Amino acid sequence: MKRLLAFFSVFGLVIALAPAVNAALETTWRTDIVAASNDVATGPGGAVYAVGRGPAGTVSWDRGRATVTRLTTAGDVVWSRAWQPHPERPRAFRTNAVAVAVGDNGVVYVVGTVQRFNCEGGGWFIRAYSPNGRLLHAAGTQRAWYCRPPGPQTVRDVAVRGDLVVVATAATGCCGELARVDGYLRGFTTGLRSLWRTNFEPPAPANAAWYDAADSVAIARDGSVYAAGWAAIERSNGETTPAGALLIQKVRHGGTTLWARRPGVPMGYDPAVSLALGSDRMIVGAQLRGGGTWLGQLTLTADPVWHRVWGAAAEIRARIGGVALDATGRIWMVGTRRDLTDNGINVFVRRHGPAGVLVGSLTIDQPARWVRGNAVATLGDAAFAVGTTYVPATGVLISGEVWRVQV
Repeated sequence: MKRLLAFFSVFGLVIALAPAVNAALETTWRTDIVAASNDVATGPGGAVYAVGRGPAGTVSWDRGRATVTRLTTAGDVVWSRAWQPHPERPRAFRTNAVAVAVGDNGVVYVVGTVQRFNCEGGGWFIRAYSPNGRLLHAAGTQRAWYCRPPGPQTVRDVAVRGDLVVVATAATGCCGELARVDGYLRGFTTGLRSLWRTNFEPPAPANAAWYDAADSVAIARDGSVYAAGWAAIERSNGETTPAGALLIQKVRHGGTTLWARRPGVPMGYDPAVSLALGSDRMIVGAQLRGGGTWLGQLTLTADPVWHRVWGAAAEIRARIGGVALDATGRIWMVGTRRDLTDNGINVFVRRHGPAGVLVGSLTIDQPARWVRGNAVATLGDAAFAVGTTYVPATGVLISGEVWRVQV
């Protein structure tokens, strides 16, 4: 998957123009891994973990296997692991790692989806690895991998803190009801023994039968769980895709829901949401109904403090990938935007101050291919962004990318 050095030299990094008061952002390195990079997290000792799928040359709906890769802060690959339920039958299952979280002890938790080639739907998995890449524990909806009850399941995010691991999952539709998605949270021990299951639901008077899903989850210092996602504001028969709004839910360490609140952010059907939790605030990024991104700060009771809207214009059409807080209190947002010069898409990186003021921006452009920005994590005042490059005409995955970005 490594490309020729001569080929690297023709890549262009286009720095988006920003006001003079903004500090310029730059990429200090880029590393190609597997075929797609979906999420990133940092751990003790400066470890950087990226998850996705491989190998390169596949398409998003074809064969593939979930991957987790450890890198150094200098971009060197330390180890990489891949997984399928039946490696001897690589075409029977498609697995995809979608999210990663790292405990204080360095244990790495990876969640992803499993789909069998001959049925609609599938299930999800969670796997725990030691810092040196040894598999420690595993769990998931194994019956759903084989298209058996409880039916199609998917997974969105994972968080770990202390003795608790939380997974954001959802039951999904099939067989003509693909718009149906009903979210819930699962609590596990660090050894992946199941503890509890709690529905992700909007507050009354919304109908609990309307669809919803938590897209992002975090655990506070006191062990309480915060989940951010989408919930429908209208009824659907499972075929139509209903409009929705941002939903924040707080759950006790033991799984009891404390409250669920809507901050008043309009969204389309099941769009991306990303949550970063600070000691006294929440930072949320969301995809707006009608286009563009919403970035806002909320109190820990989900009361709005400030928000910024960006990227709805036709020449940008921004889509959120993820948000993160760095050690200085700055906010990083990564996603995807249009590139009118070659009719493609590029990665955008935006850095905001604690009060929401834009303090730096960057566009990562890789000509002759499309590149999508999927997630961001921080270490100190630097950020690590991940994305995927692919061939526009065919959808063939070229590589999963990891970039280090700093001021």
